[in-house]
Amino acid sequence: MNWFYRPLPLLLRPWAWVLAYPFSLLAALRVKLYGAGWLPSQSMRVPVVSLGNLTVGGTGKSPMASWLVDFAVAQGLHPAVLTRGYKSQGQGLRILEPGGDKLGMEEVGDEPWMLHLRHPKLSIYISPKRVEAAEVAQQQANLLILDDGMQHLALQRELDLVLVDATRGLGNGLTLPLGPLREGVSALRRASALLVTKSNLCDPTALVEQLKAIVGEAVPLFLCPFIPEALVLGGGPE
Repeated sequence: MNWFYRPLPLLLRPWAWVLAYPFSLLAALRVKLYGAGWLPSQSMRVPVVSLGNLTVGGTGKSPMASWLVDFAVAQGLHPAVLTRGYKSQGQGLRILEPGGDKLGMEEVGDEPWMLHLRHPKLSIYISPKRVEAAEVAQQQANLLILDDGMQHLALQRELDLVLVDATRGLGNGLTLPLGPLREGVSALRRASALLVTKSNLCDPTALVEQLKAIVGEAVPLFLCPFIPEALVLGGGPE
């Protein structure tokens, strides 16, 4: 989908808003239905922090989730992570527990598995029904980290952290199917904070100005540099 981040072909430009508008309208209507209570949104007994993004594709949520786990543990908290397990082969609720070896990477997905390897004492709940996963997780955790949660409005949250990749920005500014946006850019105003990731890999000035023009001063913005910790070589046969 690299063409999402380039100017539209001339042939599509006259039709851009016509094609993208229905998706934008449905996304905005869905948010309003949740806000009005027409669609149910469940709160938990413990705080929920959501990590999400406005664009399709990766923005660095997994490294940020890992950092949040470390930060929460350093504060004396007992976090758990809720994730849908994108492209996993397992069904229903699966739990990666400390010391557990009943599940493999194929059953939970590669990102939860990497998080499990980095945080072996962390409980990770994998399910597309994250409200149900949260109800189970809150029995042993006092902080829930909701992965890819910006559009998962069925679960209420205390903090809504939205990540934007500095190297790709908001692309052509259009929603699916013509652009990378899951919702219109005004959805960024729902964020508790904007985190501009990979901010040291390019000059983020223009993007920061664009984001501030959208959200104003009400939503704080933070630059998050990309800093590798190690180079790990594969151990396959030579």
